[in-house]
Amino acid sequence: MLRIGSIFIALTSWTVSTIAFMSLLPAEGAADCSQWDIGGHWEFHQSNGIIAKFDLQQTNNAISGTGRYAYGNDTAGAFGTRVDGTVTGSVKGNSIQFTTSWGGEYKGGVGSDAFIGGTTSSPGQKTAVGWRGNRAATCQPEPSATTPPSHPEKPVKLLGKRLPGTSRTSTLPEKPVKKLGKRYGVAKANDNVDIYRGPGGQFGAYQCGQLNCFMTKDETAKVLDFQDDWYKVETNKVPNGSGWVAGDHLTVTR
Repeated sequence: MLRIGSIFIALTSWTVSTIAFMSLLPAEGAADCSQWDIGGHWEFHQSNGIIAKFDLQQTNNAISGTGRYAYGNDTAGAFGTRVDGTVTGSVKGNSIQFTTSWGGEYKGGVGSDAFIGGTTSSPGQKTAVGWRGNRAATCQPEPSATTPPSHPEKPVKLLGKRLPGTSRTSTLPEKPVKKLGKRYGVAKANDNVDIYRGPGGQFGAYQCGQLNCFMTKDETAKVLDFQDDWYKVETNKVPNGSGWVAGDHLTVTR
């Protein structure tokens, strides 16, 4: 048995490419954190060449969400075969385990670099496949013994000339809002999808209580911007009235 962080791998029962497999495992050892948060959008790069994409929600130790992957001529699913499903599992300390409705079982952990990785296999499958996440996990802060009283933040006084038509001041003029016209139009959520702070999973999702803020299935929102297959949508569910959503969860009409 080989121990990588909190992952045990039975090498005698799996025949895999050593170089491709080991490069996807988490860094040796485990980062110091009592409870990790792996909620949000993920891309798992697997040693068999497949990229599995997941949108996960985490409540305490429990994991749920959706996942998908494609195989065939085009891993994006344009010409190959796409498989979609649901995810259930748990995160306990540095150990990660969840299963998918298509039969895949993912086991792994968090390495010393905070990146997650491990192995995946299906029932009856003799060969294990290595996988590694595309970003670092987030360490959840430990709850404090007492909760300090909540006080509204005082507005910051900005020095300078008063901006026309506003009640606040600034030393610099505001940048004009980028108008995209009818090019991007309206986005409709194909399923429940998290709302992020920037155009990528590395920016982290907005938090609404203990859960990530998300657009519900069939919800529509005005598109404000577009970058790297991520759409900035107008929504009152997050601060500043807008957030970013992965494009493969949306149907956008002009």
